[in-house]
Amino acid sequence: MQLFHASKNGITSDIKAISRKDADFGEGFYMCETKDLCEKFVSDVNIKSPKIYEVDIDITDLKTYTFNMNSEWYMYIVSHLYPEKLKNYKKILSYIKRFDQFDMLIGTITDDGLVYALNKFFENEISEEVLLKTLYSFKCDDQYVAKTEKAVRCINIENEYAIDLSTREKLYNEVKNKKDEVKEVLEKVKKECKDTKSKYFNQILEEFNN
Repeated sequence: MQLFHASKNGITSDIKAISRKDADFGEGFYMCETKDLCEKFVSDVNIKSPKIYEVDIDITDLKTYTFNMNSEWYMYIVSHLYPEKLKNYKKILSYIKRFDQFDMLIGTITDDGLVYALNKFFENEISEEVLLKTLYSFKCDDQYVAKTEKAVRCINIENEYAIDLSTREKLYNEVKNKKDEVKEVLEKVKKECKDTKSKYFNQILEEFNN
């Protein structure tokens, strides 16, 4: 399988299953399906020397799990982005801990635009229905996250690419525009779903934990 990985400073040692703990799926080696999407994640002009890596990975012998865009997916994400929101919900934490046993996790990427909608949901400003209808209005790409040493041993770097400044500026503007698009769609969906009985995040937490 051909995938791509974005790095702010380049890979200078062996590939490891580490990243920021507050990334979508926690620590791991993050990859996506297209070079263009990877470039957007390191398009900030303040990043000195970003690199994109084309990699080949054989997942045949890996234990993998693919998230649908539902409560499992967003509960696992919130456990890493905002762990304090789940600290009093032991049943939920116990349930989502099972995903840590997999070598590879696959699921929708939350770019700057989509994370705006997720944050509105996590702050109980929109219902689950508004969140999901907003997200489904966009082409949502998947990320592939190698979580274990076994998984990263299956990754081979095929090519390395630099990104010139003009390309980064163009992509950075596209990222900003995507966030504005998400805001616009979310407001439209809110009006369409105004009278529904879809639950809010705090209600879902309480029901899940009972």
